[in-house]
Amino acid sequence: MKNTPGNFVRTRSATAYYNRDFRQTYNAVLNYNETFFLDHHVEVMLGMEYYNKYQRGFEAQGQGAPTDDLPDLSLTDKGEGKRTINSWHEKQRILSFFGRLNYDFKDKYLLSFVFRRDGYSSLLGDNRWGFFPGVSAGWIFGREDFIKEAIPVMSFGKLRASYGINGNASGIGVPIPYREATVQATATVHSTITEILLISSQNFPTLT
Repeated sequence: MKNTPGNFVRTRSATAYYNRDFRQTYNAVLNYNETFFLDHHVEVMLGMEYYNKYQRGFEAQGQGAPTDDLPDLSLTDKGEGKRTINSWHEKQRILSFFGRLNYDFKDKYLLSFVFRRDGYSSLLGDNRWGFFPGVSAGWIFGREDFIKEAIPVMSFGKLRASYGINGNASGIGVPIPYREATVQATATVHSTITEILLISSQNFPTLT
């Protein structure tokens, strides 16, 4: 192979590369809905999810083949430093269990409980498993008779407060959970929606 006039390239290099990325996700969810004594409504959801990722590959390089017509690694020079090879693999598994319980009385008074338990194979020790619960309560005050009489122009009004624990394990190897409290009020007046959202959060060093 001629590179420039009077300068010949005789390395005759060859390269082989292979990479396989295999990912699977399995999940199952159960739902239950029931109304008791006309005014009590319950919704229950339970589920699990399994995520599996497996990646492997290699890369090899060689030089010194007898001809440029056959760029095959087996034909490259077997001498010291003439061939290099590198391989890699990665495994990651996540197993999660989650659930939710919703309860409302007369479509006005609301309670909700949620939980999630996650396990990450890439984390170690006490950080491998985390439990993240949450609770919320709501009041659709726009359906109260005294509100309808006092504020006839308001077609919908709701007050909601919630508290929960979340976790984050993306990109850092160790999750950074935080606690979050939320108070939310929503009202509709002449089809105009006004929403007030107050959030406070604080970081904690461990999952639990």
